[in-house]
Amino acid sequence: MQPDVKQEVRAGWAVLAATLVIGGGILWWFTSDDGLEAQVENARVQHAKLVGREPLAARVEKQAQANQEMSATVEDLKKNTRFTVSRRFTILPEDTVRDDPGGIFQHRFIEVRQEIMDLRNKRSVTQNEDIDLGFPKGGKPPPDNQAQLMMTMLQLTRRATRIALETPTPIFRFKISNGVTGSRTTSESSLLTGPSNRPPLLREYPLTLDVTATLSDILWILHAFSQTPEEIKDADDPGEYPLVLQGLTINSSVTSEDQALKGDAIQLLHAVFHIAGMQFVPQDQRAGGGAVATATPAGGRLGTRATQTGPATSSAMARP
Repeated sequence: MQPDVKQEVRAGWAVLAATLVIGGGILWWFTSDDGLEAQVENARVQHAKLVGREPLAARVEKQAQANQEMSATVEDLKKNTRFTVSRRFTILPEDTVRDDPGGIFQHRFIEVRQEIMDLRNKRSVTQNEDIDLGFPKGGKPPPDNQAQLMMTMLQLTRRATRIALETPTPIFRFKISNGVTGSRTTSESSLLTGPSNRPPLLREYPLTLDVTATLSDILWILHAFSQTPEEIKDADDPGEYPLVLQGLTINSSVTSEDQALKGDAIQLLHAVFHIAGMQFVPQDQRAGGGAVATATPAGGRLGTRATQTGPATSSAMARP
């Protein structure tokens, strides 16, 4: 008689099926992440963005070093542009013991005018009627509160005029003026320039130089404006600064009489340079509201100005 094992077989198959179902469920649970892998990868990316490829302390140190280098570069740029008033054209308190500021300016103006006239005669530039160099006529000393500003403009006027009179060949005629010294209301604060919505950044001293000369001499003057007194070797004006070109017009509106007086076939041209000396305003003096956008009296347009000091004119090559 054989034993009946059917019941045990059925039980074994049932156990095996249950085991397979449970094992499959466990396997599915382990292999299915319900988006967990994507979540982990996203978290890894976000962490990398926050941490970066280097420690935060190292990054902060590099940023601080970059800021220092940028500040040094800005200071170098300021130095290459900054106009400085030399001692000869500065009125100090001890200078006013023997004379008032207006009288000091008048004496210095007479000296500079004589220097320019001597240079003009040496170069045989006879076609020039302006002996006041753009300053008020009559020889009356300016008010004391205007004296230093006029001394500053006198230094720049001397610089620009000497450049015009030192061309390789003598120029035919020149005239220089400024939009500053003709008004009693003009002050240092009225020369401030900068963005209209921020404190002033620059103080500009504008000049207009009107020259009749050959094209080669006009281009020589244009190049000389960008040079520093180190290259010019001017002991009375040692500051390292260029005269900033704000605008330039050149045309051939020269009369036949002038061309005949010149005495050769090289054509004369008429050039008007709008130039300025620029000073960066120190940080502690930049308090206050922004400047108002206006054109410069010289005709160029460097930026905006706190107060307009004269009528604005246009220039064919004015800077934006």
